[in-house]
Amino acid sequence: MAVLIAVLLVGLYLAYEYDIFRRADGVVRLRSIELDEGLLLGGVMVLGLVVFAMRRRRESQREAAHQLTTEEYVQTPAFQNALTGMEKQREREQALRALRADANKK
Repeated sequence: MAVLIAVLLVGLYLAYEYDIFRRADGVVRLRSIELDEGLLLGGVMVLGLVVFAMRRRRESQREAAHQLTTEEYVQTPAFQNALTGMEKQREREQALRALRADANKK
């Protein structure tokens, strides 16, 4: 995000100091930002924000997948007997009671 802000600030400075797009009538306007320059800066900003959003989404998906993997890794010993590999009796009974309670509510 800091790179995007830096690029926009440099672009804003260059658009203000210099005439980036030459006009058809040959008039050069220094120290002003014309419409076409403003639209160019706006396009750069939108493109940068789209790239930023895509990167954040990808990072979020990776983090969610990592969290699910970690939760499964932690929950397996909690619900299974390490010696036999079978479910623990207490957790099975609690799950059964929860299912019965849910079925009775409906």
